[in-house]
Amino acid sequence: MFKEIEKKVFRCELQSPGKDLLVFGGIHGDEPCGVYAIKRFMKEVEDGVWNIQCGSITFAFGNLEALEQKTRYVDYNMNRMFGMPGIAREAVEYDRVRLLETLFEGRDAFLDLHSASSLAPDFLMAESIAFDMAKYIAPHFLVSGWENFSEVGGDTESYSNSLGVAGMTYEAGQHDDPQALENAYQILLKFLSIHGLIEYEFDIQPVQELVLSEVILKKSKSDKWLIDIENMQFVKKGTCILDLGGEIFQTSFDYFLVFPTVLDRIKVGEEVVFLAKKII
Repeated sequence: MFKEIEKKVFRCELQSPGKDLLVFGGIHGDEPCGVYAIKRFMKEVEDGVWNIQCGSITFAFGNLEALEQKTRYVDYNMNRMFGMPGIAREAVEYDRVRLLETLFEGRDAFLDLHSASSLAPDFLMAESIAFDMAKYIAPHFLVSGWENFSEVGGDTESYSNSLGVAGMTYEAGQHDDPQALENAYQILLKFLSIHGLIEYEFDIQPVQELVLSEVILKKSKSDKWLIDIENMQFVKKGTCILDLGGEIFQTSFDYFLVFPTVLDRIKVGEEVVFLAKKII
């Protein structure tokens, strides 16, 4: 039923009209959950476990070279390259990003499947174009506000939204946690279900809505964390969390840490952490 229309790009197109969906996995090569969920679903369709009732689906694996090497990226972070053809032209990721960009044309909705380096609860990210729909499939946390950070662009979700295709980004948990694989598979089923492509019953969970309010960038090679970090960790107002080149960063509100990064893994100028507030 699924045909490979480009290298590691698979499409199923039914005659019955319906939503046309796009799903990515493996935009970062050390995040196996998206590729796992896509492969599992396609195999189960072949085995008759799932009946796609209408519409169309395109699945794509992202950074193929990084997936082979099991590293985040080879030359450049693929999730900072979408809609930015002028950057990283010599990167091995460049041509793949340009190909993946063509897949958004004519789509109705988009889901990107990711995982994190540290233990963390799973969560869904969505902006206003997809937020109401995201409430139906989100786990405990639903995060918005990414669109407010112009200094951090080039990601798949922002690119999707800029084209009018309602995009969501799902963080399934830790890379190596078997539960992250199952989480990614379950969110994929929910995504397909709410758009009418498969029949899959699930309970809608109560959701804590968070909004990203601040991003901290790495200032120097001497930067260091002053606390232990986990994704979605709650930090009280007044906590000293970072030493940024000798300047101590103290939280001005109660925050959740979103995408906190081990500092020796990133370059000066890249994101150390996003800070998110509760939406009351």
